[in-house]
Amino acid sequence: MAIASDPFFRTFHALRIKGFAKADVVAEVSGLPAEAVDEHLVALKDREWAVFREARELWQLSPVGRDEHRIALQADVGGAVLDDLHEAYSGFLELNEQFKALCGDWQLSDG
Repeated sequence: MAIASDPFFRTFHALRIKGFAKADVVAEVSGLPAEAVDEHLVALKDREWAVFREARELWQLSPVGRDEHRIALQADVGGAVLDDLHEAYSGFLELNEQFKALCGDWQLSDG
């Protein structure tokens, strides 16, 4: 079942996923109009949850914003969903570490 997220959260989450991003990229990832994303990004900045890097026109979450995102994510998807994802993700991490070791071994196999 899909979750219909609040548009503000979608902007917030898109920025968290991207790390550093221009507003148009956040709009593309969130699936929202650029005007709405611009308003949301300014609101995130006003709350001190995001920082704007003028030199490259990049947005990023502040440390406080990353903490607030965890809270907002919990509210958006609910605890049970996150618990299910955490279990699956833990299994993935174990396999991923083994796979990365295998790739590293293969890359170094012939000197």
